[in-house]
Amino acid sequence: MICNFPTPHPGEILYSVYARYSDRMQYRSAPAVMQDLYGDKGKTVNVSFPNGLGRLINNLPPKHNYTVGGLIDNHTMLPFYEPFLPASRIALLRNLMEANQVNSAPSVVGLRTGPFSIECTRFCPRCVEEDRKQFSECYWHRVHQIPGIKFCPSHKMYLQACNISAEESRNGHRYLSAERMIDKNLPVFSEETNMYKDDLWKLTLDAFWLLKNHTTTTHLATIQKKYLILLNDRGLATYRGNIYTSKLMQAFQQYYDSTFLKSLHCELNESARDNWLLRLPRNSQVVYHPIRHLLLIHFLGHTVETFLNLSSEQKYFGGGPWPCLNPICDHFRERCIQESDVIYTSSSKHDKPKAIFACNCGFTYSRIGPDPLEETLFQASRIQQFGPIWESRLRELWEDPTITLSQIAQSLGVNRLTVKRQAKKIGLQFPGHLHKTALPQAPQNNFDICPEQTPDLALLERYRTMWLSTREKYPEDLVGHLNCKIHTTYKWLYAHDREWLRSHYPTHKSSRNASRNRNWEQADEQIATEVRSYALHIKNSSGKPTWITSTSLLKNISQFSSIRANIHKLPLTAQALAEVTETHEAFVIRRIHWLVECYHLEQVVPTRRQFIMRGHFYLAHERWTSVQIAITDALSQLSAN
Repeated sequence: MICNFPTPHPGEILYSVYARYSDRMQYRSAPAVMQDLYGDKGKTVNVSFPNGLGRLINNLPPKHNYTVGGLIDNHTMLPFYEPFLPASRIALLRNLMEANQVNSAPSVVGLRTGPFSIECTRFCPRCVEEDRKQFSECYWHRVHQIPGIKFCPSHKMYLQACNISAEESRNGHRYLSAERMIDKNLPVFSEETNMYKDDLWKLTLDAFWLLKNHTTTTHLATIQKKYLILLNDRGLATYRGNIYTSKLMQAFQQYYDSTFLKSLHCELNESARDNWLLRLPRNSQVVYHPIRHLLLIHFLGHTVETFLNLSSEQKYFGGGPWPCLNPICDHFRERCIQESDVIYTSSSKHDKPKAIFACNCGFTYSRIGPDPLEETLFQASRIQQFGPIWESRLRELWEDPTITLSQIAQSLGVNRLTVKRQAKKIGLQFPGHLHKTALPQAPQNNFDICPEQTPDLALLERYRTMWLSTREKYPEDLVGHLNCKIHTTYKWLYAHDREWLRSHYPTHKSSRNASRNRNWEQADEQIATEVRSYALHIKNSSGKPTWITSTSLLKNISQFSSIRANIHKLPLTAQALAEVTETHEAFVIRRIHWLVECYHLEQVVPTRRQFIMRGHFYLAHERWTSVQIAITDALSQLSAN
């Protein structure tokens, strides 16, 4: 039974507890300490992962409050390593630390420490003072001994190191207490300068967080999934998980200075195809030191706390359930689909995720992701199967002689061609009643009767009036120009009243002569005014912005072709066009400002990727620096609000 075993102090590494026990019992060698604690004087010292803790607990006096798990979580280095180990090795390592085996725990689990070996020699002078005031002795703090940690997280002071004398090393006195060593190395309060101070401080905070918040739900596989998600968001990996190695190496080396990486023993071998940076995100069983993981996490814009709280599942299509898009189904647009299958489809450069959604009604559709907006949830890229309910409804409508093909398409939520294809696919007789020649005879008028239905006379009169009034307003316009201005009217009349439409085409026999005889000097001022007025109207109009070009402006002015052909006679108009038209770059920036207003109204703060996807700024973002700056300013403005 062990007597006078010291009570571990907050944040004290177990090695320090053993060293204080050695001082208390006045042992002169490590084997004597091991014999007393474990009953095995040949046991070796392991600072990071001490084993035989089960026997230690059994040798303590009755009614103590210590447990193996408590010692591991609060007084060893395992919580610092645990999130970055495979799940199977975490359980194995804990078992090895509890058992009294001679196997080295790091070598068994495949942990490559290399230059990251730990010796208890570092301390914070301010902590030493406070510990001696509170506990009447100082001790080795666990966080101070982590390789790569240069600061004390409590006082933001640079750590100092003790020197082990040759005599102590030669005598094999391996359990050296902080009280004994720091008495020989009195703390000196000095402020060290380091150009990498900010990066080192971030490493310190994250290491301290890991030691205090030991997680058992996170392991290497989930960590690697999160890496790939974040790399994909930065354009450094595909959706499928393939890493753009050259781009990643270049970006990482721009973020961290090579001297800084070398000081942490994390330098990159540029000539090697595979180095620690490229291996970290991949599904490898090779375990690397947590400092290297923390460097990658900081590069990806996170602290270890925010990183571990991220989801390891990329929800390209939202979290579900997803809606049924069958207009015949009783659950139309209701979120009743509980599961989706995500596969990847290859495009010219990138792999994109594709989800397949199947409703119980048999309607199955797919969508190419990721979904940039919430309303994308109700869109389908392709319908895989229509299902028995939809096909049954098609049969009913197909056999109804009073329903046209267009009405069937509208009822089923598809176009006319799809109706024909699906009718043929399910074996409906085609052509059917929709194209019979023996249709009921209607009274003959001076307009063509649509083979599908007789047009409404009130609608006919309205479109005729619209055509005549537009023709009167623009007497010099040709048919094509009138078609551009009132395309819906022209299209309807051409389909239902073609003979009347042709008889009321504009006459333009003398249009060329009229152009020659026109007083261009007098018209120049009027056209220039119209150009400026319409450009101002476009800029001030609500809704999605329109690109202000000379073509878009002149198309809304009478005799568009004539003006374009005689622009050399219209100096005022040419000057007005040069002043009010905008380049593609300026138009993209105006669209960015409009999109900011949209997000303000929606009270949504998008990611940079979501902003670019919604505005279709992909090429512009790569082409113009001004667009990149405008997007950055827009996102900052949205985040601030």
